Amino acid sequence: MIKSLITDPKYYTNDEKIFEEILINVLDKRQIYIACFRDKDSENFQDLAKIFIKTCKEKNIKKILLNGDFSLAHELNASGVHLTS
Repeated sequence: MIKSLITDPKYYTNDEKIFEEILINVLDKRQIYIACFRDKDSENFQDLAKIFIKTCKEKNIKKILLNGDFSLAHELNASGVHLTS
C-alpha cells in the first residue's frame, strides 16, 4: 500500500519552526511514500516549501510535490508539481 501525505495549512501555522516540528513528527510516525505541500493561503509559501522539501528529503520520502508552482518546484528540486484542475 502506498501512503501519501497532503498538507493542509489549518493544521499548522505560518511559523516556520512550528511547521518543521509538526512535519517531522508526522513523517516519523508514518511511512510516507509521496508527500505534497499544498498551501494556498500562507504568505510565506516559498519559505515553508523549502522546509517541506528539505525535511522530506532528510526523511527519505520518495516523491515530493509542490502545489501549483512549477518554477519553485524545479528550483528546490522537488519530484514534481501538483496542478489544480
